[in-house]
Amino acid sequence: MKFIIALLFFPLMCMAQNFELKIPDNAKLQKWCNENQSEMEVYAYLNLNFKATSSKMNLKYQDYEDGNGNPVLCSFNQYFEHNISYEEKSCGEASGISVLITLPKTKKENLIKWIEAVNKPIEGIDENQWNEDHTAFEPDGAGCYYTIKDANDKWIIEIYCGC
Repeated sequence: MKFIIALLFFPLMCMAQNFELKIPDNAKLQKWCNENQSEMEVYAYLNLNFKATSSKMNLKYQDYEDGNGNPVLCSFNQYFEHNISYEEKSCGEASGISVLITLPKTKKENLIKWIEAVNKPIEGIDENQWNEDHTAFEPDGAGCYYTIKDANDKWIIEIYCGC
């Protein structure tokens, strides 16, 4: 019986280990962000590399409209293949952007390289540095702050962009 259970779970374990984060093409990310009015290159990366399995859900809007009279989306979540989840919040005046991403387990060194590639330094913004155990990638001032959490079979990445 234990052998049969092991055989059933083996393919699932192999799939998670085969998950790969490709190094992003930053020009494509910027283009996607411009065309889709998104500030988060991580969200662009997910859309360009993984099939969405849901539409944007739990939509929340700012109390004001944009210059064209359209509501301003400030919070949503969405799911992608491989059980990837993405949640973005930026509601409130002068608030930064908070993002929570859940990814399948991959080698930590690959995740680190991916975060470094997605967070290309912007002129005038401090460059990020890793802490000693490579669980936080932060600037010394304004910019995007990344935190990596190991949740056994997945990675949880928290991102905050602001001052």
